[in-house]
Amino acid sequence: MKHIFLVTLLIVLIHLFGCNHVNNINNEYIGTFITESGVKFELRPDSTATIYFDDTLKYDVIWRPQIAKDSLKYANIEFAGYTTYYYLRNGKLYRSSMQMRNDYCGEKVTYKD
Repeated sequence: MKHIFLVTLLIVLIHLFGCNHVNNINNEYIGTFITESGVKFELRPDSTATIYFDDTLKYDVIWRPQIAKDSLKYANIEFAGYTTYYYLRNGKLYRSSMQMRNDYCGEKVTYKD
């Protein structure tokens, strides 16, 4: 009986701490930002987002915080059905994971207050 209780307690603790870690990562990206080329992104806490192009075109999309096997933290933003179309990391927006990992061709983003 003690073993079942300890295993259950361990599973619950792992789940609670794991969920909190994802929420902390999530908070790093939430908000509205604009790229150097004028594209506006609104990332919401419920993992939905809206992308505005030239103030006339609007797309509702999904975004997800990610942690790679090597502990690299970033967010993927969906566009046109591609779940990994954009990569957001350290204040830059990339078009591929290779560009993100090598910090190559990243477009700087500015968050609005």
